[in-house]
Amino acid sequence: MKVLDKNYQALTKRLPLAPLESEADYETARKILHELMQNDPNLTDGEIAYFKVLVLIVEDYSSLHLEGRFEDEARGNEILESLMQDHGFRQVDIAEIAGMPKQKINDFLAGRRGLPREARQKLADRFKLRPDIFELSLPKGQ
Repeated sequence: MKVLDKNYQALTKRLPLAPLESEADYETARKILHELMQNDPNLTDGEIAYFKVLVLIVEDYSSLHLEGRFEDEARGNEILESLMQDHGFRQVDIAEIAGMPKQKINDFLAGRRGLPREARQKLADRFKLRPDIFELSLPKGQ
């Protein structure tokens, strides 16, 4: 195991690596993740280690609170928009995850175009959801 540096220790003082128990903890965790993403690729080994574990903790918390949040009629772009807000992601972050240009993500979020199967799968893997969640289909009855 690597020796964890002072940056790691400072981060654990801000937010210990433990299950999140409140919305306030969740928001703090998202803020820290966003800060760390902004500093990439200049992160120390300790910051990288902290980031990897915190991502798992945030995903665990959000998956518990996302269950039942979306109706069957929700469109894929609406779901992605909500996930972006929950995780503090910007369109450029989602474009990187999906492996496609930011403009195509913008078009998807605006409901103008669907996502390729490969992009849906990458997003599904990242958010631990089914790929069909990200299909741009009209709600039932429309």
